[in-house]
Amino acid sequence: MLFEYDITVPPNTPKKQPVVGELEITRAVIRKLECAFPSGCADMVQIQLFWGKHPIFPRNSECWVKGNGYVVSHECFYFIYQQPYKLIYKAHSEGTQYEHTIVVRIHMLPVWAIYPFSDEMYRLATLEELGEKV
Repeated sequence: MLFEYDITVPPNTPKKQPVVGELEITRAVIRKLECAFPSGCADMVQIQLFWGKHPIFPRNSECWVKGNGYVVSHECFYFIYQQPYKLIYKAHSEGTQYEHTIVVRIHMLPVWAIYPFSDEMYRLATLEELGEKV
């Protein structure tokens, strides 16, 4: 499963008052996180991702992911096992003159794909194939 979101950060958004929002996902395992920064960001447009209050990208809450014309990616294994099934982002662009759009990609695997031989995972896989909420 791939979730992709465009996050637009207004010009000169201060670090102390970042843009904050939610990224809807599902009950699954996050296998990879990516943030694509367009050219011109000059490492001045920065973002953090959280699950609830827990920082997950980057893991150290005092730091921010940044870039300029490249994709920052992180292989991981975050089991999103309880609601809310969403990530929180914070982004700022202190000192910039233009708005910038960061593309966030969340690569996920359904839980049943990781534990395929358990009865519970078989039940969840069957429900998911039928389009029912898990």
